[in-house]
Amino acid sequence: MALILTLALATTALAQGPVLQSTDPTVNTVDAPQDTDISATFDTALSTGTVDDATFVAHGTQSGILTGTYTFANGDTTATLNPYRTLFPGETVFTTHPDLIILADTLPGPTPAELIARLRAKVPAVQIILLCNDTADQTSLPAEATLCISKSVYPITLLAAFRSLRKGADAIGR
Repeated sequence: MALILTLALATTALAQGPVLQSTDPTVNTVDAPQDTDISATFDTALSTGTVDDATFVAHGTQSGILTGTYTFANGDTTATLNPYRTLFPGETVFTTHPDLIILADTLPGPTPAELIARLRAKVPAVQIILLCNDTADQTSLPAEATLCISKSVYPITLLAAFRSLRKGADAIGR
């Protein structure tokens, strides 16, 4: 039975973030070896300390989240995941790296500022939208958030904000 490798890298051309150039195996590869490594090449060098199982996620339809070791090549523009286990015959694998994170300002645990600082340490170029109870209180918005949107906005307004950020527009709503 053939191994089918579908790389669905969820990446967007953001103004300040690395842009995906290619993958290996290529998207929709059929008959990839079960012990294949998974590589992604970007247009700029990556900060190697930020690439891990939380920022370069590979998920097999049968084996679940794939973990392993990461290596870098081509001046750190290529990150390669060498999974700890082999893939199942016929398995489809999806990979993602986050370029947009949506947070609520009332989550239990760390404050939004603390959580955003942790996220920025791992994924410096990620766009972060903070869903706020009241956008009138902009003084408490962490400076590291890309955008603050009221939780009560219409879905179409939220969609417009996503599209604006995907096009690399400056933060809106501040």
